[in-house]
Amino acid sequence: MKVTAYRITGTDLLRTTCESTMHSPTESKMTRLGIYNCEHSPIRSQMFTIKMEGIPSFVSVHLVRHNVGVQHFVQTMRNDRGAEDVANRNTPVNHTMIANAQAIIDDGALLYDQILFVGNSALIDFDTIASSYEQVLDETIGNDVFPTIDIEYLDTYDSDPLDQVWLAYDEEITLGTDHNSKMACFMQNQMVL
Repeated sequence: MKVTAYRITGTDLLRTTCESTMHSPTESKMTRLGIYNCEHSPIRSQMFTIKMEGIPSFVSVHLVRHNVGVQHFVQTMRNDRGAEDVANRNTPVNHTMIANAQAIIDDGALLYDQILFVGNSALIDFDTIASSYEQVLDETIGNDVFPTIDIEYLDTYDSDPLDQVWLAYDEEITLGTDHNSKMACFMQNQMVL
């Protein structure tokens, strides 16, 4: 399976549509990521192509149900058009979507400026947890079974992930709303663990 995504429309169109929503002829100063995060209406001018090759037919059928702001192009399963004689729900198909940014966000996409990977060795098997459930309940299980979790927080946000500053935090966590001015609109008053 292969997935390729790319933006069709440019930043110029986004700026033009932003400026169309303002009363004065001032130039929009918001970043593209900022506009996406706030879900400002001009993001619907930003179109993306998402090409999926060799995805199971049942996945493609599910994706077609998400059709507001999205146009789908799905490889036929008809045998008179070159498909296999016996196609089932797992038969690989090619599926291309053209969608605006708002449609992608509405269907559950989140904007991440950083992607981190967790190795299989760091994952804890469910059977391991189930066999030690009593120790979990009475809080006697320790770091010999479950690894210590290091807490880090984003101290300095930058649109370039390499310039962001993450600091270790080993004290008590106090929740508040001071961070709201630095967060995307949809993430204000939220906590992510």
